[in-house]
Amino acid sequence: MRPQLEVAEETGIKIAIENHGNNLMESPDALKWLFEFRTSENLGIAQAPYPLPQDAEMLSDLIRSLGSGIFMFYAWAAWAWLYGEVTQGGGAITTSR
Repeated sequence: MRPQLEVAEETGIKIAIENHGNNLMESPDALKWLFEFRTSENLGIAQAPYPLPQDAEMLSDLIRSLGSGIFMFYAWAAWAWLYGEVTQGGGAITTSR
């Protein structure tokens, strides 16, 4: 990602990598590793909390430790995952866990 980060730095764009299950970014430790070893302030995290272990204290600590490294936080997806329905544009979208 070196060339992409160089362009991001030159243009003031931030690149956020989203965590997902069943890949390299599936654990709290992986997110901390990315933040700790990133080579550019323009590289950060688009944090989706719902694939992570649902431990409120761990998630709170993770958010605090990543701090400014979180460029985007997916709160809407957690609502759909937890409650199974999201209202959008006058209609309901039903999800399943």
